[in-house]
Amino acid sequence: MNKEIYNINSQYRDALNIIRCKPGIEKTVLAKKLDLAYKTLVKQLEELEEAGFIYSEPELRINENRFYMCGISIGGSHCKVVIVDSGYRIISKEIFDKICKKYDVFQQEFFSKKINTTDYGYKYFETPDNRTELQLYINYIINDIIKLHDLSQRENGDIPPILSIGIALTGSIDTKKQVIVRSHNIDYMKNISRDMLLELDTIQNLKQREIEVVIDHNAKAMAVCEKFSLYHDDNDNYEYRNKKNIACLYLGSGIGCGIILNNRLIRGCRNFSGELGHIQVPRYPGLGDNIDEACTCGGKNCLEHFIIHDVFEMNRKDFKKATSEQILQKIERIEKEDKKEYIRKMQILGYYIGWAIDSVTKLLNVGLIIFSGKMTCFITKAWSYLEPTVGDMNYAFLDCQMILSKYAALAPSIGAAILSTYPADELIEWKI
Repeated sequence: MNKEIYNINSQYRDALNIIRCKPGIEKTVLAKKLDLAYKTLVKQLEELEEAGFIYSEPELRINENRFYMCGISIGGSHCKVVIVDSGYRIISKEIFDKICKKYDVFQQEFFSKKINTTDYGYKYFETPDNRTELQLYINYIINDIIKLHDLSQRENGDIPPILSIGIALTGSIDTKKQVIVRSHNIDYMKNISRDMLLELDTIQNLKQREIEVVIDHNAKAMAVCEKFSLYHDDNDNYEYRNKKNIACLYLGSGIGCGIILNNRLIRGCRNFSGELGHIQVPRYPGLGDNIDEACTCGGKNCLEHFIIHDVFEMNRKDFKKATSEQILQKIERIEKEDKKEYIRKMQILGYYIGWAIDSVTKLLNVGLIIFSGKMTCFITKAWSYLEPTVGDMNYAFLDCQMILSKYAALAPSIGAAILSTYPADELIEWKI
């Protein structure tokens, strides 16, 4: 059953994605975008409706409950688990909590007991400091997903089948071979294949149920999430939905950049594009040149390395473990106790983020920059301090807008779920 659903989704991907992004689109317009004869399109839509993927009345739209995907992001500090519907929307907190409680899934002790305050349902836990523990947790999670899939096959079940699982990680990810070449912020995740993450029983159970598992890079996953979410009419950033050139800056334990140019996801020859955090930049004027600790890449003049040391005055290990709330509290405490020092911190952050924006706009000339990750909460605080750095960017910056992600640090997990519906290393584009 799953294979059939997967194949239909792949065969009609362009049509389904356009309908996802533009519900209610006229059939004549859709046929033109797909370069299909009208009769051919009508036949395809009839097949999709018969298979339960779309509704045609009162207008063309996606059946969001045709299947679910699960997304797992493995970051330097935290790992997050989400469920995404076939409309490529994260399910609500209400539905997620109901599923977790009713079917007794995602209840393991390693999950944080802290109640999330967003409208979206998800679970998270601290990234373990060793591979064995992480592998154990991942297998627990995937076996819960398999459990959900099996329950969906029962009559009158209230959850769709689980089509696929996506896992997003930091570092260098070989999507073609499905291998983690190196993860800069999780040093024990080196030369690990997708199948090495999973126990043999787990692999066999996935194969029996035809549930696909795909690993990919977190910044690419973020970009895919953000691009699709711009078309959700409940997104505050809906007005930017027609932007074709987008840079998604992930500001977490590391800094990455997911790039979309002319509505295509840019990977590079080894899926290593967008490692913005490891570009070398001049240190903030007046600060010393020596930092004893090297960056995870081995350098000492990397953008993300300077931000961690100069803005937050933390070593990488402590910064990785800290939550966005803890880091925000630290900065707010400085703001309350020493206004002059607080302004200085924001000036330093504005300087470094300005360098990132300057590099992206001048190299790629994007029309939209989306900020995400646990450092996002500081961007609005540092917004006014970006101007001295980026204000002289002339024509490269004229038509570029900057916005905050709707999903923040959840974006890579959501994007991973969406990417899991694509064959590994397939070209990802939006024909809209």
